[in-house]
Amino acid sequence: MEPHCPPQGDPVDSRHGIAVEPASPAARDGACPTPDPVSAPSVSILVPFIDEALNLPSLIAELRAALDRFERPAEVVLIDDGSKDESVSVARAAISEDWRFSIVRLRSQSGKSAALSAGCDHSHGEILVTLDADMQDPPSEIPKLIARIDAGDDLVVGWRKRRKTGLHRRALSTCFNFLVARTTGTGLHDLNCGLKACRRAAFESIYLSTGMHRFIPVVAHARGFRVSELPIETRPRMAGRSKYGVWRYFETCLGLLTVLCDREPPRSPACALGAGGLVLLIVAALAAAGLSWLGGADTLAAGTAIPWILVAMIGLLGTQLIVCGLLGELLLLRLARAGKGSLYRLREGETLPQ
Repeated sequence: MEPHCPPQGDPVDSRHGIAVEPASPAARDGACPTPDPVSAPSVSILVPFIDEALNLPSLIAELRAALDRFERPAEVVLIDDGSKDESVSVARAAISEDWRFSIVRLRSQSGKSAALSAGCDHSHGEILVTLDADMQDPPSEIPKLIARIDAGDDLVVGWRKRRKTGLHRRALSTCFNFLVARTTGTGLHDLNCGLKACRRAAFESIYLSTGMHRFIPVVAHARGFRVSELPIETRPRMAGRSKYGVWRYFETCLGLLTVLCDREPPRSPACALGAGGLVLLIVAALAAAGLSWLGGADTLAAGTAIPWILVAMIGLLGTQLIVCGLLGELLLLRLARAGKGSLYRLREGETLPQ
């Protein structure tokens, strides 16, 4: 009997401290042939987890049932973010001989952003679905999001309208989503929902630094991708506990500032920072003229130099902004010449024939 084998990949990525474990023993022993591209998965479900031994068996059972109902080939990539309990052993036992499942193990806890990035790098589908392992977002909702991708959206975010969490979490989440929606123009109600579906091109266009997984829809929207949301069913956490603490809110604030400073389409640093610096220099010049007209020499003679010090600080800050803008412009030019940067992004299918 021929082994039922998954699409092949590098089992060990030692450069990034990642180990990839296909579910099928035949695949681990090298007995699997190269897969037919026609049967390669078109949907990859990325499930990062850490210390979720109590939830993984039920989650994998629901995922397997969802995959059985899919009308296209799909795979599930479980990403272990440095679990210290029996999560990996439980996952291995649960996925058994099912070639549609694989496990990517990080050597140490690196965060959800890094885990999703590793899962993307070791998956094969053109549509990526992210799902948390806490069982709050049912896998049965995945086909609804994929249907929206098929209809033309690039990224679809789940919207937990009736979220089953504590009052303080709902209040903080509402405030966060309102703030982000108003400052970025996305209009989304639930940015931090773990259930999302997107095209690989949209996902790979975003650099997921620490904590940036929360802002995937914001960055994708700013880069011209079509982003939408879809109400989904949700349920309370049945086992285990949340892995996020107070630090999460500080990290979120820093991430929002990063996103606001890195809006797309890309703007010239010399223009963005230089404009602010020029405004400050004009304010300093007007303030200095006003102080001189009001008798600046008499003010200095009287020993009250505080207004002049403030004017000098404003002028110095304006000069620093202009210099930083010029340095940023030079850096962008060097990256572009090295082939590592671009001043534009083409919309897929919008180029003229040769």
